[in-house]
Amino acid sequence: MKINIGSMKYELVKDSSKPEEECSEIALGSANYLDATITVLSGLDKQVVKQTLWHEIVHVMLNEIGKDKLNNDEGFVDALAKQIYSVLENNNLEKIYKEIET
Repeated sequence: MKINIGSMKYELVKDSSKPEEECSEIALGSANYLDATITVLSGLDKQVVKQTLWHEIVHVMLNEIGKDKLNNDEGFVDALAKQIYSVLENNNLEKIYKEIET
């Protein structure tokens, strides 16, 4: 499946291998800008998989707009991704859109 982010279409890839340690943290996903792929480990808790997907999407968004310093700030990326995930999961967006459109 592909997801449109900025000017690119990224292929979503599920990875069933075990998590690898990267910089003393476990990497649950990755974004490859050259291959236009987002990879997320599968077999994890559904919430973790979704938050990891959003984490990688935020990386891609920041790359698309040339914000390299923010893109390299894992704390910022993770915090923003979790906020986006929370808004999307905990609100009825269709109802909100209807309310503001009428």
